Amino acid sequence: MCYTDSGLYYTGYRSKTQTGVVCQNWQANYPHSGINTYSNQGIGNHNYCRNPDNDVKGPWCYTTDPNKKWDYCGVPKCRWNVECYTERGTLYRGTKSQTAGNKKTCNNWYSNWPHPHSYDNDYNAKAYGIGRHSYCRNPEPNGDNRPWCYTTNLFTRWAYCDVPKCEYSAISYF
Repeated sequence: MCYTDSGLYYTGYRSKTQTGVVCQNWQANYPHSGINTYSNQGIGNHNYCRNPDNDVKGPWCYTTDPNKKWDYCGVPKCRWNVECYTERGTLYRGTKSQTAGNKKTCNNWYSNWPHPHSYDNDYNAKAYGIGRHSYCRNPEPNGDNRPWCYTTNLFTRWAYCDVPKCEYSAISYF
């Protein structure tokens, strides 16, 4: 599992530091005492890595090594909106360029052939990642619910793309 932002809300089950040292239980007093000073940040009767102080380098834990009080856990940061999309996909910036199911090739967003459209402008380039490429995007935040593209196929104007939705699960998107 990966973490988002700084990892403040990370709730994975990693229980070792980046160097392989087992994490100390957050409620234990050995080998380090007085460590349970955090509350309401996923701290409890476990030794899983957390980031209760919102450290910019991500989740960490107190260690069972008496000579090293704490260390980072090496949990990877999620690469949301690159390998998968969130919400309606308006922030997706990955490089998928093929539709789902029928596997049609996506057309360049700045091309109006074979399907004319009005997305080839600077506003859409900045707001939705539309550009001189054929990557799947969603420039219709109020209309469509996932990334799509115009196709190069004369008989298929547009189709949704084969981009998975990001989920907080055991699947790591990093």
